[in-house]
Amino acid sequence: MSGRCYTTAQVLELLAMNRRTFFDLKRQGRLPFLEELRPRLGRIVRYRADRIDAYLAGKFQPALVKRVRAMSAADVRASGNLDEETGVFELTTIMRAEIVTRVETLK
Repeated sequence: MSGRCYTTAQVLELLAMNRRTFFDLKRQGRLPFLEELRPRLGRIVRYRADRIDAYLAGKFQPALVKRVRAMSAADVRASGNLDEETGVFELTTIMRAEIVTRVETLK
């Protein structure tokens, strides 16, 4: 990981996106290349520059989806990997295509 980072204003400029759209998409989890750096500097939010640069260059490879919100009791029981506290189950043995299919059906 590089030491470079972008502020929210810089990310908005790079993505040519307005503030409202940016925060709506971020809240919905539709900007997977964003990784907020912690701790914040006061109220200033910083994001990893290397992931954003990779996305803009078309080279960003999101990590394999590992967790999906459990919606179906049958799916949860079948998986055998339920976290009772969060209602999330781990998909550790399912191939990538199956994960995408399950994510789409749970939306």
